[in-house]
Amino acid sequence: MHTAIRWRALRWIGVLVVLMMWLARAVPSYANGAPVDIYLSYLPGVSNWGPQTAKGHAVVAVGDGEVSLEVQGLPKLKNEHYEAWLESRTERRLYSAGKFKIGDDGIGRLHVLLDTLPYQEYRMLLITVEAEPDPSPEPDARRSIAGLFPNTAVIQTTKELTDTVQVETPPYLPVTGAGLTWWMIILAAFTAGMVTGAGLLRLAGVVKEVRR
Repeated sequence: MHTAIRWRALRWIGVLVVLMMWLARAVPSYANGAPVDIYLSYLPGVSNWGPQTAKGHAVVAVGDGEVSLEVQGLPKLKNEHYEAWLESRTERRLYSAGKFKIGDDGIGRLHVLLDTLPYQEYRMLLITVEAEPDPSPEPDARRSIAGLFPNTAVIQTTKELTDTVQVETPPYLPVTGAGLTWWMIILAAFTAGMVTGAGLLRLAGVVKEVRR
């Protein structure tokens, strides 16, 4: 009898552990500063310069101040350079994430660690064209490709845009966890609590019966 009770207890504990692990994976990566994938493309209402076929992929880890990106389809510049910017969600302020140029292979690359990047929620990563030398620390009005936080890599939308921008699925791994909504997480947590509570009540009933 005691062996059966122990097995029942272990079974309910196992169920709880599995549900808690699922919840941990379900929380979007941008909630805790973990790396977030941003897919860059020509966004109507944001982009106003460069080829509309240009695209790119960036990984931003706000907690570490790390920004990495690769872009293709943008032309080489003479006496100018490209600069990546992060736009904060609340103040809509732009923070420079570094300058880069297009290589001989047609790819532009950037990898930086920013000690001064504020730990906050960001709305967008965009690329501008800047003069060289650049006399102003402010971004130029020429905006090329951009990407929104968070994104699904297929459809990017924003309240400020009237159109839904269809983006070609890029040859990168999809963002995991970003498609889950908070009501799903709350429902899963409620279910985990109900299952755990029912299991404990059932176990308590068995123990009480044994003691009789």
